[in-house]
Amino acid sequence: MEPWRPSPRNPMDRIDPNTFRFHFPNLLYASGRKLCYLCFQVETEDYFSCDDSDRGVFRNKVHPWARCHAEQCFLSWFRDQYPYRDEYYNVTWFLSWSPCPTCAEEVVEFLEEYRNLTLSIFTSRLYYFWDPNYQEGLCKLWDAGVQLDIMSCDDFKHCWDNFVDHKGMRFQRRNLLKDYDFLAAELQEILRNPMDRIDPNTFRFHFPNLLYASGRKLCYLCFQVETEDYFSCDDSDRGVFRNKVHPWARCHAEQCFLSWFRDQYPYRDEYYNVTWFLSWSPCPTCAEEVVEFLEEYRNLTLSIFTSRLYYFWDPNYQEGLCKLWDAGVQLDIMSCDDFKHCWDNFVDHKGMRFQRRNLLKDYDFLAAELQEILRNPTDRIDPNTFRFHFPNLLYASGRKLCYLCFQVETEDYFSYNDSDRGVFRNKVHPWARCHAEQCFLSWFRDQYPYRDEYYNVTWFLSWSPCPTCAEEVVEFLEEYRNLTLSIFTSRLYYFWDPNYQEGLCKLWDAGVQLDIMSCDDFKHCWDNFVDHKGMRFRRRNLLKGYDFLAAKLQEILSPGQQRKRDWPFPPRPGAQVDPRSWVQEVTEPGINTRRHSLHLLVSFLLPRPTMNPLQEVIFCRQFGNQHRVPKPYYRRKTYLCYQLKLPEGTLIHKDCLRNKKKRHAEMCFIDKIKALTRDTSQRFEIICYITWSPCPFCAEELVAFVKDNPHLSLRIFASRLYVHWRWKYQQGLRHLHASGIPVAVMSLPEFEDCWRNFVDHQDRSFQPWPNLDQYSKSIKRRLGKILTPLNDLRNDFRNLKLE
Repeated sequence: MEPWRPSPRNPMDRIDPNTFRFHFPNLLYASGRKLCYLCFQVETEDYFSCDDSDRGVFRNKVHPWARCHAEQCFLSWFRDQYPYRDEYYNVTWFLSWSPCPTCAEEVVEFLEEYRNLTLSIFTSRLYYFWDPNYQEGLCKLWDAGVQLDIMSCDDFKHCWDNFVDHKGMRFQRRNLLKDYDFLAAELQEILRNPMDRIDPNTFRFHFPNLLYASGRKLCYLCFQVETEDYFSCDDSDRGVFRNKVHPWARCHAEQCFLSWFRDQYPYRDEYYNVTWFLSWSPCPTCAEEVVEFLEEYRNLTLSIFTSRLYYFWDPNYQEGLCKLWDAGVQLDIMSCDDFKHCWDNFVDHKGMRFQRRNLLKDYDFLAAELQEILRNPTDRIDPNTFRFHFPNLLYASGRKLCYLCFQVETEDYFSYNDSDRGVFRNKVHPWARCHAEQCFLSWFRDQYPYRDEYYNVTWFLSWSPCPTCAEEVVEFLEEYRNLTLSIFTSRLYYFWDPNYQEGLCKLWDAGVQLDIMSCDDFKHCWDNFVDHKGMRFRRRNLLKGYDFLAAKLQEILSPGQQRKRDWPFPPRPGAQVDPRSWVQEVTEPGINTRRHSLHLLVSFLLPRPTMNPLQEVIFCRQFGNQHRVPKPYYRRKTYLCYQLKLPEGTLIHKDCLRNKKKRHAEMCFIDKIKALTRDTSQRFEIICYITWSPCPFCAEELVAFVKDNPHLSLRIFASRLYVHWRWKYQQGLRHLHASGIPVAVMSLPEFEDCWRNFVDHQDRSFQPWPNLDQYSKSIKRRLGKILTPLNDLRNDFRNLKLE
C-alpha cells in the first residue's frame, strides 16, 4: 500500500496521550511538529445532541506526492456521512495548527454548500501567523461566520476527556498553555478590523510618553482621514493599525496604513488631510516610504503626533525624522489634548472617563529632543536656554547639555554671512553619545571640503571639551592646516581631573586659543546666536564664577603658556584681518626654508610645545620590570615615550602616549610621527621607551611604516616582553629585528634617560628598585633566545613535525 494513501486507522478512534501532549501545546515555535491533528465533534439539530459516532480525529498526510491536510480529510468524510445539506449542524474543531490559506478557501466553499451549518475552530497554534496570506485566510474564515479562538485550559480538558485514549489518567495542564497569551493577542489582532477601536488597557500600556518603554515592541497607529469637503470625516475614516514584529515578515504600522490608503483612495489629485497618532515614531525606512507616498499624493497633508521617539539617539533615525519634516509633515509629541482625542475616537472605553495619569511622564524631555532633532544648526536658540546653560558657574547642577555656538570666517578678510553661524547641541544618550564638538566637525567637513583654504573658526561653548573631543579637534586641525580655532568656554568640564586638563593642554599646544567667556562674549552670543526678539541683553548672573574659572584655566595651561605667549592669535570675532598678514607675523624673516605649508612653518620655526610629564608613581608602576607583583592590574596599560631627533642630536619633539580603547599606543605613535616627519629630505632618529613589547599586529604596522619612510631610523627599548611564550608574539619580535628595527630590553641607563626626559621628577635623581639589573638580565636572556637564528630553526622544524 502506497504511503500517501489513507491509513487504515478509523477516524473515530481516540489518539494516544503522548501524541496529544506533544502535538497540542500552545507554542509560538513548535519545532518538529509537522503533523496536524483535527479533533471534530458534529451535533445535529435535535437540540444539538451528539453520540460517540459524531466524534473523531483526523491527521494530515504530509507525503510530497499526495498532500492532504486534516481539514480536507474531514470535509471529504463529512460530505459522505451527511449528504443532506439543508439540515442544521453544529461542528466544532480542535486543531493543533490553524488552517492554511488553501484549506481556508475550501472551508468557505464548504460553508456555502451547507448553509445551515455553524463551524467553531479552536486552534492550539497559529500556522505561519506572520505571513499576510495566512492572515488573510483566517480573516476569510472569520468573515464567513466561523468562530475562531485559541485553545484554552477548558478546551484541552474537553479534548482529553473525549478524544484521547487516556485509560483513566488524570488530565494535567502542565506546559500546555505556555504561549497562550501571545497567540490569543495575535489572533485577535489578525481578525480585528482596522476600523475597530482598541482596548483601553492596550492604549494605557502602549501610548504613554516614556523615555525607555520596556516590553513595548508593538507600534499602534491611530489614523484619521478627512476629505476636501471642509475636511469632514465620518466613522469609516478612522481606525487603528498595528505593526507586525515577526522576524520573517516585518510590516510596520505605517506600511499597513499606506497600503490600505492606496486601496481606499485611488484618486491622487483630490485633497486629503491625514492625521496619525503613533505610539512610536517612524523608522528610517518608513520615513522614506512616507516621503515617496507624499510625492504620489501631491494634495495630501500629513500630521504625525507620536507618543515616543524610536531610537532617537541614532543619527539614521534622526535623519528619517528630518526627511519627514523637510517633506512638509507636521511632527510633534502627543500632548494631553491628543491623548484625550485618541481616547474619545479610537478607544473602546465603554463610557469610562479619560484619565491622564502616567501618560505625560517624559513629555518635556521628548518634546525638547524632537525640537532639537528638527532644528536647523543655523537656527538661533531660545533666550531661556541661553540664560540657563551659559552662565560662568563652578558647579552647574542639572546642566548636562552642552551648546556650541560657532562662527566660520573665510579668507576674504574673514568676511562671513548668516549661513556661517549656528548652534549645535550634544547628544547624551548612553547608546550613541555624540558631543557638540563632534557634531560641528562632521558638519564642517561636509560644508567646507577644501582643506587648503584659510578659515577662522570661533566656538562659544557652555562646557569645555572632554579629552576625546580634544584629541579629535587636534586631528581635525592636522587635516585643515590653514584653519585657526578660538574656543571661548563658559565653564570648565571636570577641571580637577588630570585627563581633562591634559585634553585642554593638547588643544593649547596645537595652537588653539582658549579663554573663559567674558561679558563681551556673552553680548556677542546674545546678538548673533539667540532668538531674543528685541529683548535687551542683561549680564545678571552670567559672570558669577568668571574670576575663579579664568584663574583655573590659566593654571591648567601654565606649563606651556610661557613659550606660547608671543604667538599672534587671531582677534576676537568682528575684527577684519587678512590671514596672509598673520602668516607673515608667525614666520621669522630671513630664514631660508623649503617648507611652504603653514603647518610646517609653525611646527619647525616656532618653539616646540611642551609635553605633560609622567608622575613618578605611574612611571615606577608601569615601567617596572619586576617578575612578580601582587595584582598587577594597572599593568594592562601600555605607555610609549619617544624622542624625535636630528642626526646631529638636536631634539625636535618628544611626547608620552598611552594605549586607548581598541587602539594600541604603537598605532597612536605612528599617527603622531607621520605628522611630524613629512619632510622626506631630512633624516630623523627616533628612540622609543615602551612598557610592553609590541604585539604581532603592531609589529607588522611598525615594519610597514619604517619601510614606507626610509628617512626614519627607529630603535625600541621595552621594559617587559608581552606574551613572550606564544609563537605568534615571538614571530612579531623576529620580524622587527629582521627588518632593521632593533628591539632591546631597558636596563639602568635607559631607565635613567626615560626618568630625565619624561617624568616629573622635581630635580630628584632616579632611584632603582631592588634587583632591577637582575630582572633586566633575565628578560634580555629571554629576548636573546627568541631572536637567535638557532631557535628559529628549531621552531620551524617543530612546526613541520606538527604539520
